[in-house]
Amino acid sequence: MGDNTTSLNGTVVSYVDGLANATLALCNETLTSSEKIKRPPYPAEEFWDNKILSRSGSITDVIELRWDLTLILLFAWILVYLCLIKGIKSSGKVVYVTATAPYILLTVLLIQGATMEGSIKGVEFYMKPNFTKLAEPTVWVEACGQIFFSLGAAWGGLITMASYNKFNTNIYRFSVVVPLINCATSIYAGFVIFCVLGYMANEAGVEVKDIIDKGPGLVFVAYPYAISQLPVPQLWAVLFFIMILSVGLDSQFAMFETFTTSVMDEFGEYFNSRLKKSLFTGVLCLIAFCLGLICCTHAGVYFFQLMDGYIGIFSLLLISAVECIVIGWVYGGERLYRDIEAMIGYKPFIVWRIMWQFVTPLIVFGMFFYTLVKYEAPKYGDMEYPSAAIGIAWLYGISSSLPILVYPLYLLFIKTRGEPLGLWQKILKYSKPLPEWGSKKHHQPQVLSSSLDSKSDPEITPMTSTPDYEVKTSAEMEEISTEHEKLTTDNDCQA
Repeated sequence: MGDNTTSLNGTVVSYVDGLANATLALCNETLTSSEKIKRPPYPAEEFWDNKILSRSGSITDVIELRWDLTLILLFAWILVYLCLIKGIKSSGKVVYVTATAPYILLTVLLIQGATMEGSIKGVEFYMKPNFTKLAEPTVWVEACGQIFFSLGAAWGGLITMASYNKFNTNIYRFSVVVPLINCATSIYAGFVIFCVLGYMANEAGVEVKDIIDKGPGLVFVAYPYAISQLPVPQLWAVLFFIMILSVGLDSQFAMFETFTTSVMDEFGEYFNSRLKKSLFTGVLCLIAFCLGLICCTHAGVYFFQLMDGYIGIFSLLLISAVECIVIGWVYGGERLYRDIEAMIGYKPFIVWRIMWQFVTPLIVFGMFFYTLVKYEAPKYGDMEYPSAAIGIAWLYGISSSLPILVYPLYLLFIKTRGEPLGLWQKILKYSKPLPEWGSKKHHQPQVLSSSLDSKSDPEITPMTSTPDYEVKTSAEMEEISTEHEKLTTDNDCQA
């Protein structure tokens, strides 16, 4: 359920920016600011730019912390901590509400948007894209980024949440259903966006493509404009931004659990009680709050754009490409096939293995190198970032990918320098999976005996007895910790 729920929440969050941005890139020609039709700003735009952001003229004009945004950031991290204080069990219950509520409000906004004058103009623009733009690689890069953000691929959240599933969970079915729901939700939300944009274009007397720039301001301009046309707009505004808060928290849960689960799985002996886990979660929330303070300044939106552009594009593409290579070629597509068969009872369609080993790595590597070759320094409106800010942004992007580049060098030239092997021999040796990798240690004997053939792959053999030890995940440790606390409480009561 964790895998499915997290993906759905990422889907709802993504419509705010990714879908509309990718659609605008596909539907119309790219215009410079001088080519755009000049029009008076909408009240929602002025409020967003001048009141909410209160942005300075440059990224170097940090000026000071804004106390209102700082308190909001603190409140958000307190909510995250309270929802995660008991681990995945508490966050799993929360998302039952936060994952479904946005669909209700989306439907209300769609009905309202469809009744606005000129909304059909926006829908026509949405449903009649300029297919000649498909010949431009930039459009594919935008679409690739949209899928990564909406599905949460390569961010670690899907793997983390799926690790809490039961062994026989049908991940194959979820892997097909969740992307379909994701894309359907994006398309559905697109109708809401473009109904409103059509109305706004009709009011301003301009084309839909000229009505608003892409970016994070879409959710704070287009949607508030639609809400202001509803009866009792104050009520709907409160409900709408509660929805935005909820879907944002859902995404934050997944990202935060990715890190905490990884640390607890690696150093499980230090987190053998509920109190230690809660303290660790609290310390991480405090650190994350401090790191986010730079975005609460008058130049905060500039830092946000740089982090979003460099961390969310370059490193994400590299990490996903390496994941495909490691799983498809180092671990092996056939071994993965057998692991999945041991879980669900049958092998997936052969086309998936072709995707894992050939198609997906080629596409992702192609996108990565194209992004590097066609790199252009980002701008915020007409403002260009100074060279120092661009350099810091590159450090942002490289930092998350650095272990992938540094550890192989450390392994080959420092850790194994005493081994009597040449460089190529070391590369071959450490590019092969260890015998204990995979399902052999953790799978049930009766499942493996029917699904694995030791003759065809000597490195993967069926288990005939229970292993001498058992590696426990954070989910299992959490259950053991809970039982231990219950027993301790019962003993104290008896005493």
